[in-house]
Amino acid sequence: MEEKSRNTPLKKLLIAVVAILAIVLIGHVLIHKEHSTLPAVAGVSNFSRTFNDLNDKHLEAARLYGLGPIEDRAEAARLKRKLVEIKDSKTYIVDEMTYSVPYLTKSAKQALDGIAEAFADSLKSKGYPRYRLIVTSLLRTEEDMANLRKANLNASPNSTHRYATSFDISWKRFDKSATGEAPAESLKLILSEVLRDQKNAETVFVKYEQKEACFHITSRIPSKFAKKSNKF
Repeated sequence: MEEKSRNTPLKKLLIAVVAILAIVLIGHVLIHKEHSTLPAVAGVSNFSRTFNDLNDKHLEAARLYGLGPIEDRAEAARLKRKLVEIKDSKTYIVDEMTYSVPYLTKSAKQALDGIAEAFADSLKSKGYPRYRLIVTSLLRTEEDMANLRKANLNASPNSTHRYATSFDISWKRFDKSATGEAPAESLKLILSEVLRDQKNAETVFVKYEQKEACFHITSRIPSKFAKKSNKF
């Protein structure tokens, strides 16, 4: 009788473990089944080759259409008439940022909105669930750049983020805004198609950042604050 009593907790534990494993397995099967019904995405064949706009191109566009470089966040606050605060929207969210402030020029916001809306439209047309893009970096003042370089010695001193014309979009993380699941790799491919089209339309320069897991994007849309005409 005592032996049977000792075995009872062990049996309950085994039953609980088996039940949990069954739930996990069923969930995996359902997610895989849901993924298998989604259409394949071509994307681009080589990210590094397609999105290879080097910093000198980004920098020239930033100097043409941007502000600054902006010294610190106090100056950024004084320039609010020429800047737009970037907030979460239906098509993208702003990630928590340490070395950036959520501002862009109006023309750079126009470029960001265009990319995000095209991404949402592409998801819908392909029958994918709704996801929002995640913006990981926006305006970086000179002060922000100095702090960043203390934490990351590889950070470029000539960052185009200083001009409020550049932003980074994650290709690894996406914000699910509806029911349904889609693999991150497929979402990355869809985003790559959108960026390729925008790049070909000459609205942006794009650099594929593998280590940082983002696309670094600089607006080429003319601004009323431009110092000269577009010569690209």
